[in-house]
Amino acid sequence: MPVFNLFSKKDSSSSSSSVNVETRKLGYDGLPISKRTITIAIDSGATFGPDKIPLIHAAQDAPAEVVATITFETDRDCTADAFEIKFKGIARVKVNNLATTVATIEGKHDIQTGQTYEDIFHRHQWEMPLPRVEHHPRVIPRGVYTQKVRVVLDPTHPSSSRHRRDSVAYYFHAQLSRYDANVRQTLATVEATQHIWVLNAHSIPESLRPPSTATEQAFKSTLPLMLSVPSSVLTLGQVLPLTIKAGPFAAGFKYDKRAPVVVSASFKLVETRQITVAEYGRVEPSVVEVVSIPLVSAWPTEDEQWLRTVNVTLPGSPELTPTTETKVVEVSHVVAVKVKVKARGEKDRSAEEIRLQLDVKVVPPQPTGVFRLPEYDDEELSEKERLARLEQ
Repeated sequence: MPVFNLFSKKDSSSSSSSVNVETRKLGYDGLPISKRTITIAIDSGATFGPDKIPLIHAAQDAPAEVVATITFETDRDCTADAFEIKFKGIARVKVNNLATTVATIEGKHDIQTGQTYEDIFHRHQWEMPLPRVEHHPRVIPRGVYTQKVRVVLDPTHPSSSRHRRDSVAYYFHAQLSRYDANVRQTLATVEATQHIWVLNAHSIPESLRPPSTATEQAFKSTLPLMLSVPSSVLTLGQVLPLTIKAGPFAAGFKYDKRAPVVVSASFKLVETRQITVAEYGRVEPSVVEVVSIPLVSAWPTEDEQWLRTVNVTLPGSPELTPTTETKVVEVSHVVAVKVKVKARGEKDRSAEEIRLQLDVKVVPPQPTGVFRLPEYDDEELSEKERLARLEQ
């Protein structure tokens, strides 16, 4: 099962990837348009993120170095004052404000307005040295000019993300600019931008990846229910075994000796995002149900006490963002299972709904390999062995 279900790979015979960016021309000095282009090539190995953005892995014990090659080509002499290269890591969030009610032909309506705030948490800048035509200090001779720049990513910074309300982006931007006396401003005459998709993996030793369990009681604390996962640390794109244990009913209760029967069950993975930007402060957190699906299984109907494991495949990036705790971005995750259960022989309307919830951490795979779950094969263990393992 691929960890990044949206990521594609190049031919394995190629050891690096060059991503060329289409440049955007903004005009010239009244002369016929010349061919002026900027190309930004990123070496990201053979992997890509969403929309074929170069994918970069970083880890606390192995910070990633991003190498970009910027090439400027002009087929004619051109006027320019500077060639700047910038790298930014930036968090953006849109804050909605409810404007005044306005009247239209159809009636009165509330107009929702919003303003976007941003926080730049990583910044680098370079200037490409370009030759000049003799006696014309603002004129660059025609030719091809290249500069290679390097950035070491801070592994404590947030991973790339893309959501309706907020985002975290990393990108290179290059532009050729000149001062325009008519408008008294420095204008970009040609520019290009190239994003990279960063996944920061925070090392979590196996000793800190214990199984996680949640328990609840139904029918006035007479029916125990338990949810268990092999580890409280989940990996993007992994197959997650959810183990649900039910029963037995308490001795002496009216349903004693009866089997607990599942009427329906569902699974949710909830992501809470909190953004803090200097211009605005702490923005109201957003809560997103990344996964919400019914759990379909051959639920037991005869046993007074039973255990069943259901596998759920987690999404990869960008649908699911790694758990993050930084000054600018905080992302937390909760796994929840709702089980509607009744006693065997009773009508469905007698069923009670119980919510079992676990706090978990979501991490990307380590750059050197994918974290694999402990072996847990439901079919190879007897009912008694599986119950004993779960109760350890």
